[in-house]
Amino acid sequence: KPPYTYTELIEQALSEKGPLTVAEIYRWISERFPYFKANDDRWKNSVRHNLSISPHFRKSVKA
Repeated sequence: KPPYTYTELIEQALSEKGPLTVAEIYRWISERFPYFKANDDRWKNSVRHNLSISPHFRKSVKA
């Protein structure tokens, strides 16, 4: 497992790519960290949870 929290992984994805959808965040994480590719999808629930509770992230409206 990578030595990063889910919040740190999300921040890395956003800092590299800018605004992303949740699916794009999943893809970014799984492409860079094979642990998440081989593992089940429970980590996606953790990513969604962190996006919803952290004041660092905000939901945006699709254009």
